[in-house]
Amino acid sequence: MDRETYESIYPKLEDLKSVESLSLRYGVPKPTLRVLLTQKIIRETTRKHGVMKKDAKKFRRAWDHGDSFLKISRGVGFPPVMVASIILVENGVSRNMFRTYLKSPNSIKDKRLKKEISEAVENDLVYSPNGAFEQLKRGRDIEKKIFDWLSSQGISFMTEEDCRRENHTKTPDFLLDEPVTFKGKDVCWVESKATFGDYKEFKNDFKKQLRHYVKLFGPGAVVYWYGFLKEQGEPNILFLSRSDIKDLDNN
Repeated sequence: MDRETYESIYPKLEDLKSVESLSLRYGVPKPTLRVLLTQKIIRETTRKHGVMKKDAKKFRRAWDHGDSFLKISRGVGFPPVMVASIILVENGVSRNMFRTYLKSPNSIKDKRLKKEISEAVENDLVYSPNGAFEQLKRGRDIEKKIFDWLSSQGISFMTEEDCRRENHTKTPDFLLDEPVTFKGKDVCWVESKATFGDYKEFKNDFKKQLRHYVKLFGPGAVVYWYGFLKEQGEPNILFLSRSDIKDLDNN
């Protein structure tokens, strides 16, 4: 995706309805926009969480006066499951009990609480049990696709689990036994990301993981399955997407 398109889309991503409309307007696949929306929600939640916790008493008073978790959530622009957590913990509910509520809303005896927890879960794309499961499953499924594809090309490698058994402290998803040439560059390792590689995502990934892989194992590739910003560059890291990996030249 080019920078101009990204900067037009990102501020407009607000919910699943915006995913539909923006996909039609810009011709970007809905799965890509859905993933980018998830990333945006996580970033905004992380940024605002401390402020929201400070307002816990105010949120609880609003809830005590009849406002639902969902209404409060929409009023402050914060995920409904997170709002429910802040209010209920402030009200004396343990975090373990809250997790039980999320997993089994129908087991809640209080009718109002049951209804509102169910609403929060249904309307939370990221922090509901289904949202968390979807993110985990997406990551595993994409890693499996890259595993199968590398294997089908006859490329031998160690997985992250294999690397850990070899006592490597920083471990990419796939450490190749021999470098392969891809788009004129040597690739010694491949990292799988079930995300869209915008500036913030790559900056975070580079700081936490990718720079260490380069230092330990040499140049490599990161597969941002849902695409990446074309203007980005890093001399020892090749950016790939799902459409690129079929072209790998093993020589």
